[in-house]
Parts: sequence; C-alpha cells; structure tokens
Amino acid sequence: FEIDKLTLSLINEHNDPWISEETFEVRVRISHSIASYFLRRDLLPQQKLLSDDDDGITLLCKAAHQNQIIPLILFWLPNIEILEPDWLKTTVINMLHNYVAGDRNSIPGVGCDG
Repeated sequence: FEIDKLTLSLINEHNDPWISEETFEVRVRISHSIASYFLRRDLLPQQKLLSDDDDGITLLCKAAHQNQIIPLILFWLPNIEILEPDWLKTTVINMLHNYVAGDRNSIPGVGCDG
C-alpha cells in the first residue's frame, strides 16, 4: 500500500468531512451583530477575511458541494448574505420561498423522518 501524497495533503488541509479537489468560491457579507463569531474562529470552510467596513465583514470561503455551505448559511440568517456565486444565492432564495409557501417536498432534507 502506497500513500497518495495528493490525497494526504487534501485530508491535512481540510478540517471538514467534505473533501474534494474541485471546490467553488463563496463570497458572503456578515453583519456586525454576528461578525465576532466569524472573526474568533473559522465557521465556514477555508474561510478568509476580505474586508471589514461599516456594512459588516466580507468573507471568502471554498466549498466542495452546495450541501456543505447551504446549511451554514441558513443557520446564520438573516445576518448573512450571499454575494457570489449567483447560482448559490438563487438556490437558497428558492429554498426559502418554497418553505414559506409550504412546498416542503421541494426542499432538500426537509420532511425527512429520522
């Protein structure tokens, strides 16, 4: 058995069960009311501070899959805003719209008995 160095480095770089060579970047705005939590420690995958201004802080993170980042965004609503990518923002808005409209069958993970 030989250890694959690329796989080992991916495992060592991520503090998250979501590991992939292919990731996408997510840029979010965090309101000052909760910014201290994000500044104290990384709450998003591979989180980096981009700016800190009067409107709040802007963070960049990398996710391997939308299911890695969407639950984190939903948890921090309404104090977090997706700036990029647009497709992720649209996905979350549609999920929330369907939830409010009572169409829970179209929301992934909702309505699961467990």
